[in-house]
Amino acid sequence: ERMQTRLEGFVASQLENIGKKILILDLNVQNDWKKRLFKFDPDFVGITAITFSFKRCLEIMDLIKKESPIKIMLGGPQATIFQEELLRYPQIDYIFLGEAEHSIRDFFIKYKMK
Repeated sequence: ERMQTRLEGFVASQLENIGKKILILDLNVQNDWKKRLFKFDPDFVGITAITFSFKRCLEIMDLIKKESPIKIMLGGPQATIFQEELLRYPQIDYIFLGEAEHSIRDFFIKYKMK
C-alpha cells in the first residue's frame, strides 16, 4: 500500500475524531484516485487543484458525482485565484481558499454541529 502524501497526512492528523470519512486527493502526484476512492468510500473528497490540471479535476469530479453522493471540496491555487469562476461548477460543494490545511478542521467542527 502506498504512503500518504504530506498533505494527506497533515489533513488526516487535523481531522482525527471528526466523525467523517475524508479522502484528500492531490492529483498532481496521485494516479490511483479511483481505486482509493471506492475502497475508502468517504463522505467527503478534498481535491487540490492547480491550473494545468484543472480540466482533469473537473473530469474526476464529474465521475465522482455520477457514481456517488460524496461531497467535493476544492482547494489549492486554482480555488484561491479563481474562486468566483468556480462558483459556476455544480460538482464543487465547498471551496477552500489559501492554506486549506489550516481551515479544514474548523470547517468540519462547524459542519458536525449542523
